Amino acid sequence: MRELPDPMRRKKTYKPARAAVASAGTTAPSTVAAGPAQATLWPPPDRPHDEEPIQPVPIRGSRFFRGPFLYPLILLFLAITAAPFLAYRSGLESGEGIGENRSLAAFPNLAGTPLAKLPWMIDEYYNDHFGFRKRLIRWHDIVRYKYLHAANDKVVFGKNGWLFYSRENIIEDFLGRSPFTGAQLDAWKQVLEAKQAWLSRRGIRYLFVVAPDKNTIYPEMLPDHISRHRGRSRLDQLLEYLRSTASPVALLDLRGALSKAKEQGQLYFAQDTHWNGRGRYVAYREESARLKPWFPSLEPLAMGTDLQLIRVPWEEGEWGMFALPEENRRYVSEFLSAPPSPSIRNVPVVPSSADGLARPPVGLENSRGRGRLLCFHDSFYLAGVWPRDQQLMAAHFARSVFLWMRPTNRQFLDWVEQEHPDVVIEQRAERLLASVPDAQDLATWTAARQ
Repeated sequence: MRELPDPMRRKKTYKPARAAVASAGTTAPSTVAAGPAQATLWPPPDRPHDEEPIQPVPIRGSRFFRGPFLYPLILLFLAITAAPFLAYRSGLESGEGIGENRSLAAFPNLAGTPLAKLPWMIDEYYNDHFGFRKRLIRWHDIVRYKYLHAANDKVVFGKNGWLFYSRENIIEDFLGRSPFTGAQLDAWKQVLEAKQAWLSRRGIRYLFVVAPDKNTIYPEMLPDHISRHRGRSRLDQLLEYLRSTASPVALLDLRGALSKAKEQGQLYFAQDTHWNGRGRYVAYREESARLKPWFPSLEPLAMGTDLQLIRVPWEEGEWGMFALPEENRRYVSEFLSAPPSPSIRNVPVVPSSADGLARPPVGLENSRGRGRLLCFHDSFYLAGVWPRDQQLMAAHFARSVFLWMRPTNRQFLDWVEQEHPDVVIEQRAERLLASVPDAQDLATWTAARQ
């Protein structure tokens, strides 16, 4: 086999052989006498090798990066690198981002922090507070969305301008990729049954309400590559398990009512993860129907007479997660509103502990109502109403206390003992079902049930 020549090495030539061939007037391939055997020359003499080796071409840098430009470039680089820190130290920029749904890192306690953790904690603090952070995040997201048309890890772009919150494994649950185990399903069943039994012994009703995620009610607005692979969700599993085990738990599944009501109008904000005024009214109406057998005098407020739909220029929504909250105002946002009732007044509620409360507790008394309500809820219970602190269920009870929290076992027991309610409503967003009761929860409620 022929060995390819090395272009960086002086190539071997056969000058005597070429001379012999030339004098004989022959053409390639050629042979010359070389003793007893004949040697074939390669390459043929009419394709001679280069006599000199190929020299590498030196690569010269651009004159922009040398000569009189070098030192100004160095100074510019140092200025850009130091600007965020100098802006932070001088107070010109707060350094805070927007739309992150988290608390920014606090400066560590230098005296009480272990030395091994101190560099990491200072780094976390600086990453959350360096100068121009808010502005840089905004510029980044403008380029990312308006020019690259890309989403981030918090939001999925749907059809017709719809946005879907995608954290907390919402999309994975929709696809059926994060199912409950058998032990987790049993843990949910035991805790819900134990709560209901503990309350029932005290003459208190219990209703567990699940607010469906937006992608559950509007899968057709998701991108096709997601919607076509819909699987079995955790809520599907839990309801099937409770039915198959003949569980007495009073769990309100709103998916059927909301899906049916879609033909009457849009039920969720296109730019936000929550239901709007129409969706909130459907949930309130179903909730009232579930409570009516326990409270026969309860009649839900009527749309058009007691309640109205209003449009509000609203800047909250998922665009805040792109640092572009003003984009939320481009959408039509409908809210449910009720005129102030002279029979309802705010009353102070003094909690035994404020731990776990997202907002201060709301206490309302109604001179026309009957019974007492205690409600643990999340953001869905306030979504879609205007003003945001309106509580529709307060129209039906003499005293209502609303707590935005997921109570621990101790908090649940303490609040019930403090308020002595006739009914406890515990509302949970569908995605939050992933927080499965643990062994301590099971032990607490098993002991309380006995």
